[in-house]
Amino acid sequence: MRIFNSLGSNYNSYYLLRGFFNVFNENKNNKLKSLLEKKYNGKVIFYYKGREAIEVALRILSLPKNSYVAINGLTCLVVDKAVTNAGYKCQYLDIGEDLNFSPNSLHKALIINSNIKAVIVQNTLGIPVDIQKIKKICDDNQLVLIEDLAHCAGTVYGDGGLAGTIGDFTVLSFSQDKIIDSVSGGALIIRNKKYLDKIAKTKKKNIPITWIIRDILYPKFTFIIRNLYYLNIGKVIHRLLRISNLLSIPIDLNVNNLHNLPKWYINMAYDYIINLDFDLIHRKKISKIYSDNLNNNIIAKDIITKLNKSTNIRFPIFAKNRNKLVKYLEHGGIYISDIWYDSPVAPLKFQSISNYKKGTCSNAEKLSELILNLPTHKNINENEALNISKLINKWITTQ
Repeated sequence: MRIFNSLGSNYNSYYLLRGFFNVFNENKNNKLKSLLEKKYNGKVIFYYKGREAIEVALRILSLPKNSYVAINGLTCLVVDKAVTNAGYKCQYLDIGEDLNFSPNSLHKALIINSNIKAVIVQNTLGIPVDIQKIKKICDDNQLVLIEDLAHCAGTVYGDGGLAGTIGDFTVLSFSQDKIIDSVSGGALIIRNKKYLDKIAKTKKKNIPITWIIRDILYPKFTFIIRNLYYLNIGKVIHRLLRISNLLSIPIDLNVNNLHNLPKWYINMAYDYIINLDFDLIHRKKISKIYSDNLNNNIIAKDIITKLNKSTNIRFPIFAKNRNKLVKYLEHGGIYISDIWYDSPVAPLKFQSISNYKKGTCSNAEKLSELILNLPTHKNINENEALNISKLINKWITTQ
């Protein structure tokens, strides 16, 4: 099997077996809701997409129309769109080498723009922000704090607090390649009780059965593709499924409105969460191999010092001539061209439809041209991680 960053990276034969039985198993909605409400101390509502949960959190705030929401200067298009769909504007905060905005960045932005009314923290790649300082700034300025756990369900902050237990709202994503992966899905956790009465005003639709079938088949399709990639048959299958629109994609611009989350996704998310600690231990082991063996010139020190608190969803390195390195690794059967993130609002091919203006976040623009993420998921073992490290070090010596 070849090594991928995405393309069903979280799925193995055990996941496929669970996927089959969860079509018929009883609905674990109440079990998952109870688990999350206890963990994050709030009311849980499920959605078909994590971005729907972000949008709802912002909608029920009923902020003035000219309000801004501060978001990370290196992020995904879906966060940008969730803000604008809720009727607000994005205030992008530039980042440091740890890929997150700092409390100082937020403080400076508030001096310039008094219309910032909410803040979304994402703990990029699971790397923790200085949440206590950010929380204090939010409290002092009466800002709503939303913790987006798409990368960081399981991240621990510097003070020992669990990500998702600090803000007014917590958002989970169950999308492809995320820390919790049920192909699609998400949850909004309302932690601040003063917003509970407003949730009833938001209405959800059921998703079409064709979406459910496509998502249920996605782990099976990607498992086959990965296993047959070395014969080139996998490449052909991959292309045919994409052309025929039978392969589920994480960013689907045709998915609008708010949707219920059907039973299969909830069951898969529940099974994933109860085994999450084992997954995080594995990711930590793989990340340590990278940090111990890779050339220090391509690793940010600010990231290394925080890896023990991180979910290590991916291991970031920073390389000039990044595309050449990607091609070099492909010759060794390592496919990591799926970069989080290749532009301040990623993916790059969609940045033109975002609200980001070039020059807004200079550090994010620079780092997005250098960043390359190494895989840490369950389908990569310690020997493979060591081999990737050696290949990268060898490539560096030729530059």
